[in-house]
Amino acid sequence: MYLPAFDSQLGSGRLAEQRLTEFVDSRGWQLTGVFRDHGIVTLADAGPALEQILSMLSHGQIKGMVTLASYTISWDLEVVRHIEQRIAQLGGFVTYLYGAAGQPAGVPRQGG
Repeated sequence: MYLPAFDSQLGSGRLAEQRLTEFVDSRGWQLTGVFRDHGIVTLADAGPALEQILSMLSHGQIKGMVTLASYTISWDLEVVRHIEQRIAQLGGFVTYLYGAAGQPAGVPRQGG
């Protein structure tokens, strides 16, 4: 599960974490960890939390990432697509609790 450092729409990271945990549980998935980045994700720098997720995917420790919406990765859609593609290349998926552009909520997305 991936969370931004702060989500102004939800007001607190704890509420976001609770919603994501309930979503993961409702799908029967196993939560491996909660990862937070406190900086800006760019094409050149995915940030430590996303890099850890990518490393875990490459080692087969996890199968995908669940987050609130694409903006929790980056406000820049090019960066979001790049991260989705990197995850897909590693055989993983990204699922957005509230959906991604052109994608229903809760449906795993395989790259951009």
